[in-house]
Amino acid sequence: MSNGAVMTMRLIADKPNLFAGAAVVAAAKTDAMQNNSHAFSKAVPIIYEFGDEDTIFNINGNIGGKNGTRGTHIGADATLAEFKTLNGCSTVDKY
Repeated sequence: MSNGAVMTMRLIADKPNLFAGAAVVAAAKTDAMQNNSHAFSKAVPIIYEFGDEDTIFNINGNIGGKNGTRGTHIGADATLAEFKTLNGCSTVDKY
C-alpha cells in the first residue's frame, strides 16, 4: 500500500523481467518516476486498487500529504491508463 505500491511500480519499471505480475494498492506514479526515465517498458499483469476518496494520492494527480510533503504524482487515472496501454487492454473494469 501507498509507499510500498510506489516501490512496486518503480521495480516493475526498472526490472520488469523479475516479476510475473504485481499488485499496486493506494498509489499513483510519481512525477519523479515520470520525469526520471522510469517508464514502464514491458507488459506486466497488474491488479491496481485505488480509493476515489484518497487524500494523499488522488484521481487527477496532486501534491500529496499535508503541505505537499509527499511530492507530486500523475494521478490514479493516468497511472491506470499507462498500465492499460502497456498491457494492451481495450477496457478496464472500475468498481
